[in-house]
Amino acid sequence: MIVFPPSRSPDLEFFDRGIKALDICNAIRDGIEQIRHWKKHLEIVFLIASDPSLPHPGRGTAPPAKKALLTSLS
Repeated sequence: MIVFPPSRSPDLEFFDRGIKALDICNAIRDGIEQIRHWKKHLEIVFLIASDPSLPHPGRGTAPPAKKALLTSLS
């Protein structure tokens, strides 16, 4: 006599698929949130880099953070 493993009930399959769908939604949400953080950081970088009132590295004394930032961008 051949015994097959009992198949999973449709309810369990439904819940498993629902959990997988939620995992995908959470991963997408986290990715979008990370992109928003990067966008905020880039806006700060561009504002600092484009501000003519701040001295550029090599001309006078530049704030160390701006100097390091501009060095890393070039």
